[in-house]
Amino acid sequence: MVIRRLPRLSLRGSRTAAAVSALALVCASASAAGVARGYGVSAIGALAPSREGNLGFPKGGKLLSVDVVVGDWVQQGQRLGAVDSFALRRAMRQQRAQWVAARASWRKARHSPTIATADRTLGQAEQLLDATQAQTGQQLDFDDVTIRNALHVLVADAKQLGRARDRLATAKATCAKAKASGSSSALMACSGVLSYQSALDQARMAIVQGRASFRTAVATCFLNQAAGRVAVENVGQSVVAAANQLDTATAERPFILRQLRATARGARAAWRASKRDVYDTVLRAPFSGTVSVVNGTVGETVAPASGTTETAPGSRAAVPRDEQAAPFVVLSDTDHLQLVITVPEVDAVSLSRGQRAEVSFTAIPDLMVPGTVQAVAPAGTDQADVINFDVTVRLSATDARLKPGLTARATIS
Repeated sequence: MVIRRLPRLSLRGSRTAAAVSALALVCASASAAGVARGYGVSAIGALAPSREGNLGFPKGGKLLSVDVVVGDWVQQGQRLGAVDSFALRRAMRQQRAQWVAARASWRKARHSPTIATADRTLGQAEQLLDATQAQTGQQLDFDDVTIRNALHVLVADAKQLGRARDRLATAKATCAKAKASGSSSALMACSGVLSYQSALDQARMAIVQGRASFRTAVATCFLNQAAGRVAVENVGQSVVAAANQLDTATAERPFILRQLRATARGARAAWRASKRDVYDTVLRAPFSGTVSVVNGTVGETVAPASGTTETAPGSRAAVPRDEQAAPFVVLSDTDHLQLVITVPEVDAVSLSRGQRAEVSFTAIPDLMVPGTVQAVAPAGTDQADVINFDVTVRLSATDARLKPGLTARATIS
């Protein structure tokens, strides 16, 4: 509300236009002169503590204790009340167990011998491959010697067969000559034919056996060569598998460690958050002040705290508004009081920090307290299509009768 002293102007008769012009001129002069020309802004507000907080429990719960009553003065950090923490403590223990398990998994992976084991497995597979290749080579060498020996025996048997044939032919010729001459030694000359025939038969049998041995040696060599190739391929596959396992373990190790470490850190953060939840089951005063409101008694269930306190411009004083939710405790610093008023935009533009004010009280008619404008809100609020601005007036003096919430009128000149 703007109070201006204006001259009386008559709007009747032929002077109507002149009167309107004079009124406009006076209003313009008043706006330009502001407070300096004697015009003032008067508005009604309510006293507010210099600092006020709506306090509650972040998680809510069943009240186990209410340690203060309205009017108590408490120090910063003093206990105000507590809610049941059984469920939150159980959750905290579960979160700790998960953190311990995640940390153990990370340490296990960090000190895991997977890479060393894979490296040893690869080394053993390579040694086995070398041994298999050596054994296969030795077997093929042995088979080669066997084939050569069988061939030598076969050649010797062939030579022996030739000699037996020659001896038998010679014996038969000698026997025929002796019989033709009618010599008495013909019987003796023909007696050796049977022995030479027997020797020839034995030589032929040796040839058959030698050929069979040679063929068996060659077939055995082919079989051993194929078996050795299969054995080398099988062991080689084991070497490849061991090498792949080593490469996989080496490549995946840093990423597995990062994943497990991140999981452990997340579990630790969740555990610390649950510890904070348990800590918050006890409400403590964030600053020193007087308890002005207590909502709740032991055994009742309080809802989680929500909402914040709207502060006046230039201070921590709460703006008098309709409370949307009832906090568990309202803590106020009543040692220093401030007046918060609301003025329309036409008056707010003429106010500035440091202007003097006189504050009167409806409940205490004989009290007048000086004050100064501490701050004007930088932005207005729309209330019923009217733009209003909050203004904070700091009282320069105090009185024991002053209490938060008292209605007061500030006249700023």
